[in-house]
Amino acid sequence: MVGCLPKDPSDKRKERDMEFHTGDQPEEGRYRCKNCGYIVRITSDTEKLPACPNCGHHEFEKLEDED
Repeated sequence: MVGCLPKDPSDKRKERDMEFHTGDQPEEGRYRCKNCGYIVRITSDTEKLPACPNCGHHEFEKLEDED
């Protein structure tokens, strides 16, 4: 019999920790719209995430820093 391990609740928390919304004031970096893929660049720690300029969506994910 094959058993299934319960899903680690920290997986969802990690997912949520990487999700940002319009009005959030995240750290500097690049954020991709979860709806259309448009990339918004935040250049100051005081700058707030806008609604996506391309589609108006409000959820973003942080991209890895460019090297």
